[in-house]
Amino acid sequence: MKILLDENLPQKLVAALRAEGHKVESVITLKMQGLDNGRLYKFAIQNFDVCFTRDFGFIHNARRAHHRNILNYCV
Repeated sequence: MKILLDENLPQKLVAALRAEGHKVESVITLKMQGLDNGRLYKFAIQNFDVCFTRDFGFIHNARRAHHRNILNYCV
């Protein structure tokens, strides 16, 4: 599974998910910090199976567009 982690998540999740056999990138490993939510959302749905974020505005956009593969991660 290809997973994208937003920049607001702990970077240790990259290694943990990779250890489980997933292909994982983060906004930080891709050097995309500060990218606006609209552009990040389009990038995520075009290139990844799942995107985890803590940004509730990001999730609102995803639900409005009916993409259920964009998930909100809450601690």
